[in-house]
Amino acid sequence: MAIKGRPAKAPGLLALAIAFALLTALRCRHQFGRLLALGLGVNFLFYVFINIAMVTGSIPVGGGPFPLISRGGSATITVMLGFGLLGSACVHPDAEFASSSERGLL
Repeated sequence: MAIKGRPAKAPGLLALAIAFALLTALRCRHQFGRLLALGLGVNFLFYVFINIAMVTGSIPVGGGPFPLISRGGSATITVMLGFGLLGSACVHPDAEFASSSERGLL
């Protein structure tokens, strides 16, 4: 029963993750957080698009794993690192960064 339900939940999980990234990008007040969240959301969307295109036969099979669903060494580490950065941008949407003159670099 659990094996039958797993593929049915995958599109919802992936859509939720992409929506979370885009909403985090809209919520951030600083440029770095917006670009970080938007870039990670688009990166995640490309992972999904490429994997679906490989499964349907639109593009040749390259061997990239489906994010959060299949196992896959360095790609899984990259996705998890991206979600960690995305979570940090979500928790700190009002973060202030010191300019180089305030840090004493100029």
